[in-house]
Amino acid sequence: MASPWPGGTQDPTPPNGSWGVPYGGGAPQREKGASRALILGIVSFFCLPIVFGPAAIHEGTKARKAIAQSGGMLTGDGLALAGVILGAIGLIVGSAWTIYAVTSG
Repeated sequence: MASPWPGGTQDPTPPNGSWGVPYGGGAPQREKGASRALILGIVSFFCLPIVFGPAAIHEGTKARKAIAQSGGMLTGDGLALAGVILGAIGLIVGSAWTIYAVTSG
């Protein structure tokens, strides 16, 4: 009896051992900007909150927009949101501390 598979083999597995990625890209991946936003938000609590706070807000907002437009192929919306929130808190606390330090002379 002849083999039903091309090339006469009984094993339909491709030569490289994988079937590849079916229909459009595979599993969702985490947006890198979301992780950066979270890291920047955390760092804004410890040093230069007036610099790292806005950077966290910008990165988080940009990452959330990319995640929303990805059609489910990117994840990390919670990380990006946490980065935005932490960046905003760091910016507010850092600004208040700076104002206090300048005015209390």
